[in-house]
Amino acid sequence: TLMNSLFHLVPGVNSHGEPTQVPQVSAWWWTAAAVELGLVLMISTFGVFKSGLPGSVSFLLFGVFAAANGVTLAPMLYAYTDASVAKVALITAVTFGGAALWGKTTKMNLRGMGTFFLMALIGLLVTLVVSMFFHSPLMDMIISGVAVLLFAGLTAYDMQRLEDLYDSQSENGGPVAYGALVLYLDALNLFIHLLRLFGGRK
Repeated sequence: TLMNSLFHLVPGVNSHGEPTQVPQVSAWWWTAAAVELGLVLMISTFGVFKSGLPGSVSFLLFGVFAAANGVTLAPMLYAYTDASVAKVALITAVTFGGAALWGKTTKMNLRGMGTFFLMALIGLLVTLVVSMFFHSPLMDMIISGVAVLLFAGLTAYDMQRLEDLYDSQSENGGPVAYGALVLYLDALNLFIHLLRLFGGRK
């Protein structure tokens, strides 16, 4: 019942012109997405300053964000088999853990790569928008492969950047919640793009 309130299937056509069913999200889904975006902006804005939100409030907002994210993610996960979702979740955990550990232990200084990663993220977003109009499976595979490499690199970069932030502002819990959010988003994007690469659709 909850899933049916988030989206429903409508007749459509696939990239080969064959009839299929296309998911159409509801107003409830858009509401959850708006809440999710608002909380990301709030935690990001206040979490990096000493005078920001108290740690307990930041973690409460992070919990609400994670719940809203579960709501917005549900329709996408529904399109894949349970076994492939579990398989990709395991691959994501290993990839994310390895990237985070490397970022924590490597002697290489990644802190100066912020501009590169920002430009790469903007490029990825533009490419994703453009690919929506072409519906090319090969292009989608290439984009997802590049995105996996990008977010693995971002995970290592964020580990070093957040370590510096925590050391300088450890008396406030806000940066800790902000760090949790940043790494959560890295892992989430890894999972989504790995699912597009290796997930088995129903």
